[in-house]
Parts: sequence; C-alpha cells; structure tokens
Amino acid sequence: MKRSFEILLSLPTIVVLLLLAFISLLFLSECWNVIVSNEVENYPWGFANDNPWFYETPTKYAAIQFIQGMLLLGLTIISTKQFICGKDSFHYWMLAAVIFVLAVIFIGW
Repeated sequence: MKRSFEILLSLPTIVVLLLLAFISLLFLSECWNVIVSNEVENYPWGFANDNPWFYETPTKYAAIQFIQGMLLLGLTIISTKQFICGKDSFHYWMLAAVIFVLAVIFIGW
C-alpha cells in the first residue's frame, strides 16, 4: 500500500519532467525548421509586430532556439537522473528547469 502511494505521489513529477522534455524538443525543432528545412517564409522576421529581439534574422533565431533547447534538455536530463536516483538535489534541478522555462516565456513576450 505504501509503495503504490509513493508511485501515485510521483506521477505529477513525471508529468512535469515529460513536459519539460517536450518543451526542449520544441525549441530544438524550431531550430531544425529554420536552419535545416529552411522554412523561413512563415516567420515575421525583423521588428515588425513587436517581435522579440531574436527575430531579427533567421540565424539569430535558430541559434537562440538551439541554446534554449540544449540548456533545457540538459536541465531535464539532470533532473530526471536525480529523480531516478532518489537524491534530494532533484528538487533544485527541477526548480531550475521550471524557472528557466518561465524566464524564456517572460523574455519572449
């Protein structure tokens, strides 16, 4: 009974870790779309429509998306490893990943 209760309590953590991994893959797919697939005609480049600063050129946008994706993927991998190993530092790594996502959202507006 106690083991099933612990598994039930860890489900929200697993969902958040999966969401963080999905968001990091979204960042990396944006980089792929712009650099490799060359799908640049669908983006409003420049400072039109109050775009963030990294929409100035396609290469700058792709570089920022790549950096954000790799940083978040690294934080997610470290958080997952710490969670699986059962270490207490897991909470700090996951908090850092969530704060990073919130900072990216805030900077992008």
